[in-house]
Amino acid sequence: MAQEQAIAGRVIGTEDATPLEFWVAIDKGAYLQLDDVVALQRVLPTGEVIRIYGMVTQVRARHDGARFDGDVFLIEDGLLPATISESAKVLATRFEPETFVPPLPGAAVRKAEGAERDTALYFDGMKKSGTELAIGLSRNGEPVYANLEFLNGSRGAHVNISGVSGVATKTTYALFLLYSLFHSAVLGDKKLSTRALVFNVKGGTSCTWTVPTPPANPTRSITTLTTRRDATAAALAGAAPHERRRRTDVVALPLDPPLSRQIGWVRRKGRQLPPVAIHLLESLRSG
Repeated sequence: MAQEQAIAGRVIGTEDATPLEFWVAIDKGAYLQLDDVVALQRVLPTGEVIRIYGMVTQVRARHDGARFDGDVFLIEDGLLPATISESAKVLATRFEPETFVPPLPGAAVRKAEGAERDTALYFDGMKKSGTELAIGLSRNGEPVYANLEFLNGSRGAHVNISGVSGVATKTTYALFLLYSLFHSAVLGDKKLSTRALVFNVKGGTSCTWTVPTPPANPTRSITTLTTRRDATAAALAGAAPHERRRRTDVVALPLDPPLSRQIGWVRRKGRQLPPVAIHLLESLRSG
């Protein structure tokens, strides 16, 4: 099936091709955009076929035949012969089997779709082990996954979120990530016993939820804890939708003293978890 896919371009020979990166001349009638996943192959002298996968990191268009910037005017006036070429820079992501050789100039390159895309981005292994966590969509609307083992402490426990400051982009995505975690099947039988804590030190408006709280019920699955305008903390506990009605383990607690602008983490050398955070953890643990 992979060989029947339309060719998007071919590896060019005017730029060095390495096992790490290479350039692809885009075929007429085709296009590649940033973050597109591509696939190609190389046959070794032994007859072994190496499947190479990569992601587009740069796309350029230029005149072939022009020497100076001003030649564009002569070309457009028909006084200088030239053709337009488009090329894409590809960063290699995976080799199957792991024989790290460069692709050869002229090799056909195609867009990776379906199972090929999963292989290129290691989604196949995540799905096989049941550790795929949906973290968003690609530019062409396809799902993107992260490996839960790098979040839950099995192989790592860190998430780095980059975004524009001051407009809640990173906060919104962090809450979306928690929502995706608690509303997917990736947690398995640990779903009902998994909780998340969110400490907010930027003001109560950063943890305002549109879910109304019934006046007669002082507890809910998502509780915002606020003490002062510039010093707040929030506790978020996730559970399956059918379990939320029975959740009584998250209760609003007064925080005294309030948190400062900086929060330390237990595992970071030279910094400690603030007493209010310890108090909050103990309260949730005791139920």
